[in-house]
Amino acid sequence: HDQPHDTVTLLQRFHDTMAHTQNADMAAMEARMAAMEAQMAAMKAQMAAMEAVDTDEAAIDNSERRTPVIIDTDVDTDDQMAIAFLLAQPDIKVLAITVGCDGWSQQWAGVMSIMRLTKYF
Repeated sequence: HDQPHDTVTLLQRFHDTMAHTQNADMAAMEARMAAMEAQMAAMKAQMAAMEAVDTDEAAIDNSERRTPVIIDTDVDTDDQMAIAFLLAQPDIKVLAITVGCDGWSQQWAGVMSIMRLTKYF
């Protein structure tokens, strides 16, 4: 006679526990969704900023506004610094870099150094 009451009580406790767990899971999921929405908003803002920069760079890329330059170098350290400076300038367009072999570095070592340097620009 006590058993049905105990079974109902156990079922009610199980139901209450499941409801509480589901509510906790739902709250955690809503918190994660809010965090994801905030991240998405931040990413959209970053993309908008990047598009603005791309628009500015597109205006700079106009070849009429950039000074064309051909660099001849023996790839000494001072040359590498000057080349990096020129490559970073928005108003300079480096058309070619030639490497001479009678200066500081051997020609192929100099070519490899210039190739590594230009990867950053």
